Amino acid sequence: MPSNDSFDKSIMLHDLSWLEVGQCFPPYNERARLDTYRINRMLFRTDVPEEYNTYISRITRVIGNFDNLISFPIVLGYPKLMTLKMADLVCGEYPNITAKTEGSSDILDTIRDDNDFDAKMYSTVIDISRYGDAIWRLYKSGEKYTFTVWDPSQWFPVVSQDGTNTEIKHVLCWTENRGDELNPDWYLTAQIHEVGYYIEKVFKSSSVDRQILALVSERKVPTGLTVNAVMHIRAFKTTDTVYGDDDYMNIDSTISELATRVAQVSTILDKHADPILTGPISLLKADPVTKELTFKPGRYFATMPEDKDPKYLTWDGQLEASFKQMEFLVDQLYILSEMGSALAGARDSTFQAVSGAAMRAKMVTPLAKARRISNSLTIHVKRLLSILSSKGYPQAFKPNDISVVWSDGLPNDPRELLELAKLACGENTIMPIKEAIMRYLDITDKEADQWIKDIDKRAEEMIEREQANLDANDPEQKNAGPGPKKGQVASTKGSKTAITNVNPAKQN
Repeated sequence: MPSNDSFDKSIMLHDLSWLEVGQCFPPYNERARLDTYRINRMLFRTDVPEEYNTYISRITRVIGNFDNLISFPIVLGYPKLMTLKMADLVCGEYPNITAKTEGSSDILDTIRDDNDFDAKMYSTVIDISRYGDAIWRLYKSGEKYTFTVWDPSQWFPVVSQDGTNTEIKHVLCWTENRGDELNPDWYLTAQIHEVGYYIEKVFKSSSVDRQILALVSERKVPTGLTVNAVMHIRAFKTTDTVYGDDDYMNIDSTISELATRVAQVSTILDKHADPILTGPISLLKADPVTKELTFKPGRYFATMPEDKDPKYLTWDGQLEASFKQMEFLVDQLYILSEMGSALAGARDSTFQAVSGAAMRAKMVTPLAKARRISNSLTIHVKRLLSILSSKGYPQAFKPNDISVVWSDGLPNDPRELLELAKLACGENTIMPIKEAIMRYLDITDKEADQWIKDIDKRAEEMIEREQANLDANDPEQKNAGPGPKKGQVASTKGSKTAITNVNPAKQN
């Protein structure tokens, strides 16, 4: 897209001069980024951005009445599908979050429920996919901390100029019309977030070019946090910018070309699919006024032996080259989006996974992409839960005490999971049984404790039954084997007369 090409991510904000009276909002350097967000938002909603007029005009030159023949969004549904598939792979199956301390699982589950944590994680991954950036804002609600997923188009980071690209301030800005459509009255609100507090400024702005006219109010609001209340998440970092990369930029030209091909082929097929009747000229009748030869169906025509029989002419479009080109474009779409067959599911008969491992081998590329996002999310999730637990909950957790295990969203193979659990806690034990069944069988801390109790109980009952069977089959063996025998006191050590275990060293 044109806006993606003009979005120079190395140009960043380094101070707050753009937020002074007389400046226009949004700042000029940020408009390309905001324009990219706008286009990607429309693509996610399957709307047609005006930037696609170039492709539409290309089709119109061939077709003419293109808008009446095919809907462009039919072909542009790939971005939304790709984003939702990635969100499903990352957090469609909720991550397993635990802590080291006793009773921590219940507290963490309560925190997740109170803050609608998992739904917000899904929204976060959607923003990372379509924008490249996701923003969390922490704030106090009552006596507890909570958070929301903020619109990145209202986020303006201030970056240090020392080469580290450190985000020293996060500015959240939004405009609001306090008047009506006939008499607009626009205001700009800016929250300048730093560690422990933010400064909120309200400006009067013009209705035409959004120029900042005057400062209306200013206040300092403490957050009570030892970190910035705004968190920026992206899939990966580069050395030349703080902004992330969206998933749509790489596939934009491929989707546009594919949309053009589909539209052209559809029009050709529609135009020539209607058969045309051919036959001798005797089928036609001249109009008495215009003398124009016309054909009236529904009549019977007798033909002479030398005449050709009437027949319908069908058209062979010879579209093999077009379909091959479309197939090539679809393959490129799968490659560039890193989604492979995950984008369309099992689209051919060769996708027949006989086990969970085989299925994951087929999905290695999209799973690697999902891990890239989940790895970036892990440290932010730990810090977030640590902050949320610090107010209003029985126990506060440190980030290092929290463990986050992400699932892949794919169907599990129960047989393979049981085998893995057995291998982990079998003869060559490498993992406690509780940890193994929680990780591989996806159960909670309480359920794992109950499972272990049931397993131990069944094992004891089995031993008792086996011992009872041995005693019943061979009564003479009741007193066989090591240890105190039936009727003996353990302290006698097998003696019939001794009553205590005397230590010779203490006899004197």
